[in-house]
Amino acid sequence: MQARTQSGYVSGLTWRSLLALLYGTVLFIPAAIWIALVTIGVNFSAVTQIALITLFVEFARYSGRPLTVQEATIIYIIASQLVITQPTILIYRTWFVHSPIAEMFGLAGRIPTWWAPPLGSLAWRLRSLFHNDFALPIAIYLVTQSLGTLGAFVFATMANEIFIEQERLAFPMEEVVARSITVLAEREEVHLGILASTAFVGAIYGLVLYTLPLVAGAAGYAISLIPIPWYDFTSYIETFLPGASFGVATDIMLLALGFVLPSKLVLAMMVGTIARFVVLNWLTVHLKVTPWGEHYTPGMNLTVIYQESTLYLWASVIIGMSFAVGLAPLLFRPRVLVRSLNAILRGLYGEERERITERILPPTAFAILWVLVGVLFTAIYCALDPDFPIWAGLLWEFPFMFLMMLITVRMRGEAGITWMFPYAQQAYLLLIGYRGITGWFLPLNMHPGVSWTSNFKVCQLTRTSYKSLMIAYFIAFPLSLLLGLLYTSAYWAMAPMPSAMYPATHIQWPVSAMYQALWITRPEKFFNVSMILYSFLSMMGIGLALNFLGLGICLTGILAGVSTPIATVFTIFMGNLVGRAVALRLGREYFDRYKQTIAAGLMLGEGIAIMIGTAGAIILKSIQLRPY
Repeated sequence: MQARTQSGYVSGLTWRSLLALLYGTVLFIPAAIWIALVTIGVNFSAVTQIALITLFVEFARYSGRPLTVQEATIIYIIASQLVITQPTILIYRTWFVHSPIAEMFGLAGRIPTWWAPPLGSLAWRLRSLFHNDFALPIAIYLVTQSLGTLGAFVFATMANEIFIEQERLAFPMEEVVARSITVLAEREEVHLGILASTAFVGAIYGLVLYTLPLVAGAAGYAISLIPIPWYDFTSYIETFLPGASFGVATDIMLLALGFVLPSKLVLAMMVGTIARFVVLNWLTVHLKVTPWGEHYTPGMNLTVIYQESTLYLWASVIIGMSFAVGLAPLLFRPRVLVRSLNAILRGLYGEERERITERILPPTAFAILWVLVGVLFTAIYCALDPDFPIWAGLLWEFPFMFLMMLITVRMRGEAGITWMFPYAQQAYLLLIGYRGITGWFLPLNMHPGVSWTSNFKVCQLTRTSYKSLMIAYFIAFPLSLLLGLLYTSAYWAMAPMPSAMYPATHIQWPVSAMYQALWITRPEKFFNVSMILYSFLSMMGIGLALNFLGLGICLTGILAGVSTPIATVFTIFMGNLVGRAVALRLGREYFDRYKQTIAAGLMLGEGIAIMIGTAGAIILKSIQLRPY
């Protein structure tokens, strides 16, 4: 029986919700890691939420006790958190140490060994996370992940008092989430039928796209009926548009993503990606202007154009655009900070009224945790880099993170926008005048608590105990970290990263390394301050014009389109068009009600296919490596 707290909130942590979380952890973490390795732009958390609730609603029905809204809330919230952590970052770091990019920018041999194993490490040649050289990097990774999570809870506790209890902001997106949870928990037959049929389609497609190449590759045969991650049509347009690129991504999850994303956002993404990969890439090559225009050579495919044009032209542009997209909401809503400070004053000196939320921590415990997290992070920074000033660590952890919490949570509560300051860590290091190398690898965590404030609001709307949510998370979190490390190491043992088997790493890691190296070394050839400034001002001008005209075109979508390969964006766009066609056929209200279930079913089916392929490949590899 579920426990009811004194505030009227009901615990959602039962043996059934706990079983669902354990099931989701074991089933979906390997699938989420695999998706991150082979494709770009897929958010796998949605599949775990819808699929787990739907599956366990059925299990509960057969047991004779329907799943409660509070149990469904715990499953829904925690499921999305389980697949966020990606230990593949540890392998990326090791590759970065050995990469030609680190050599090119003069970083080889200068990267701290607490961040990644040293150059020439046996761990890199053995392809194993469970080597002595990984002991310190993994320990720091686990400590900072855990401490960052605790910091997020602390700031979310503060934000809960300010924005949910005192100011009582609307949080429009959380209203939608709470309603979705209630509908799913009530178990509609139509939802189940749609989920089952679309999961079947996703599974069949996933078997062809991923399972067959996985198992065949492990057995020593190269079989691939559909290219991963995309069909590349660049060679067909090269003759009349040199420098431009085009392709179609093949992962069905991207098509499903287009179903659920707002049309205005997808349209903005399409505008941004065409502007970069078709118009401006071609124009700069045609006019022979910018380093990219001179560097381009015929025969480059989509992947090479994406990587090389980023280095020689778009890195500085995207940095400037990111700053503009990050600051634009503050300029459009200048009273955000003032209102937040007023809410704090009302909480301190205002009249006491009946609470609508569950109190998470007493003020003394909250203050102790806040100070403890900030001091521990600062101690870690200074221990890892003795040249990093103590005052800089304290300034980052207290006033800066507090300001970020006030701004980001209010954005979420008023407008439903998830906003983060772009390149905050890099900008902060430049601001304090840091001149070393080691500090650029410090784990300066961004933990203002936006996500967990959102979770607390959903709990408030569904009358789910906050404490049961926190207990459930801290039960599942360590298991998710452990399984993540195990599966990541297993995938690495199967094939090198980057490699053709993991195309997302082959495409995305060099680009990420370019940005990282550019910030550290800032060579004038690639880190163009004037270009950053001009792109910042141009994007701000576009944003102000769009805001004044009320066109509703999303700046975030434009930036996403510019920074994402055109093949990925095009498939999302095609999914959005298919969704709109279905809506016209079946009715907008019907489609809006079930589109998330359609997307979740496709993702669930493909996720199951990936699990089958992964298990088969690991078994075959194990047999091949037997010592007899």
